[in-house]
Amino acid sequence: SGERLCLCGMLATEYATLPEPLQREVGRFFVRTEAWLARILAEGRDEGESAFEGSPTAVARTFFSALEGAMIAARTFGQVERLSTSGQWLVDALCPDR
Repeated sequence: SGERLCLCGMLATEYATLPEPLQREVGRFFVRTEAWLARILAEGRDEGESAFEGSPTAVARTFFSALEGAMIAARTFGQVERLSTSGQWLVDALCPDR
């Protein structure tokens, strides 16, 4: 559904007010997700499926941050297509030969 949101992304917007155990879990989600994405990006570049400059970790952090921000903007504007358009743009930028 277009109304669903990343729970950890939403919790992160109020990170400072969360109890410490929940802060740890939200942080763990972000660290694991970025590490997974960095591995996928590195594999894609190694296999010639994607092209980007710099470290896979830096690209993963940027990609993930952009999607989380696009999710919040889509919700704020009531326009789900903001998230899908942003996600597609990022994929196209990383995989120009698709």
